[in-house]
Amino acid sequence: MKKLCQFLFLLFSMTSINAQVDWKAYNEPDGTFERLFVSPSISFDSQNSFNNIKSEFNFETDGFYNHRKVSELSIQEIRFSPEVNIQYLDQEELGLGTQTNYSLLSRIDYNLTKYLKERRGLFVGASVNSFVLLRNEIDGINRNSDFQELSLSLGKGRLENVSTVYQAIRIQNQTQTDAGYQQDRLFSLADVLRTNDYNNKLDNRYRSIENTTNALNELEAIGIPLSTHYEIVNAIDALRFERPSLIYNGLLYQAGVRSNIEIENEDVDFLAFGEFRYHKAINQKWHWSNNFEASYNLTEDIYNINNAIAVSYFPTGRTLIQFKNAIGHRSFEFTDATITSINNSLSIRYFVSPELSIFGNINSNLNYNNSNISDTKSFNSNIGFRYFFI
Repeated sequence: MKKLCQFLFLLFSMTSINAQVDWKAYNEPDGTFERLFVSPSISFDSQNSFNNIKSEFNFETDGFYNHRKVSELSIQEIRFSPEVNIQYLDQEELGLGTQTNYSLLSRIDYNLTKYLKERRGLFVGASVNSFVLLRNEIDGINRNSDFQELSLSLGKGRLENVSTVYQAIRIQNQTQTDAGYQQDRLFSLADVLRTNDYNNKLDNRYRSIENTTNALNELEAIGIPLSTHYEIVNAIDALRFERPSLIYNGLLYQAGVRSNIEIENEDVDFLAFGEFRYHKAINQKWHWSNNFEASYNLTEDIYNINNAIAVSYFPTGRTLIQFKNAIGHRSFEFTDATITSINNSLSIRYFVSPELSIFGNINSNLNYNNSNISDTKSFNSNIGFRYFFI
């Protein structure tokens, strides 16, 4: 952990010196940003618990829809993510043979952030999250659950989506490598790129003649040469193959209360929580983020602390490489038991085309506790692809 912190500090120090733009000066333009994709994948899991090894093979098909409406003083986001999972479980060493389980998970999230006076000032947040899990196991028993989560919070700050600024820098590099970085030009191009996303939800964006023309006009306005056939084709290629994600820059912190409702068992838990999120666009190829949350379950006297650090590298518009370290700690007041988990993961994503990406990741997880229960270690790897309809 010490070496990781030293690496992150060195990375932050070196790359900040070379940053070409003031990322904090960029404001995401008003509009509605949407994404819709399906993502089949296969994964392999190995878990060691009580000196017994349990292996799993999973086939999953996920769907994801994200609707994010942004204005000067509000952010509204809706997410829907169904997941179908087929699990083959090998427990030969436990004398249980092989099992096959099926599950269907559906999750719907609604989040609203309303700023009181300033764009990055004080805000009131509210969210409603719904989870429905339908699970059928080999013993024929259906283990279903229906879980609802409601939260209210008060906070300050804002995370701005700067993905099109990354995109604008890379487009300028591809079309005019000797050009200097003029911040106003880059931000103007980034706004046009986002506007094309807003106004072209189902048309793969730059296949539209109107959208391509708008982008080329903006490139020409900021000084990109478009006087030859090569320069025009090169610019269109740069525009079409970029597929920016949600990449944030900024600082946000909030505190509030949350209620967890389990419908089937009629259980209700109340929690107090605090959250700190800091995302830093270092330069056109590097990004760093830290998300911290602490909560206290008022109903069951359980403390939770979670912290996740992610370092992302974008060598090209097609490729994302990310390393993530997550540490969690849970303390049970009524038993004095504690559980500490450490998760490390490495993921890679590559866009084969503007609509299709392939991905793979590996991660390891360690769980330590101070009770008589044995520590557990697990290793997971998965590969798959995503097809974007929007």
